[in-house]
Amino acid sequence: MDIYKLFADSVKDLDIPKDWEYSGYHHDTCPSYIVGKYQIFIYHLNPLKRDEVGEFKDFDRFYVCIADTQEEIGSTNDFNKAKKMLSI
Repeated sequence: MDIYKLFADSVKDLDIPKDWEYSGYHHDTCPSYIVGKYQIFIYHLNPLKRDEVGEFKDFDRFYVCIADTQEEIGSTNDFNKAKKMLSI
């Protein structure tokens, strides 16, 4: 699997704000961005393309946490709700 193609495909349907700092790493399961003190992980739109073994198929698409501690803020399948979590 080409992880960089998967990461690009994971966000191609989204309008990622220009001030979000890309923070994805090739060992991650999906691309991520730093937004202030938060980090958002974005899984592929198609749950069956989220990984090779289907481990993440039941996860919400957007996962928000505090960047430094990885403390979970929340997760959702709605991009607008995810963006609101980033402004807490």
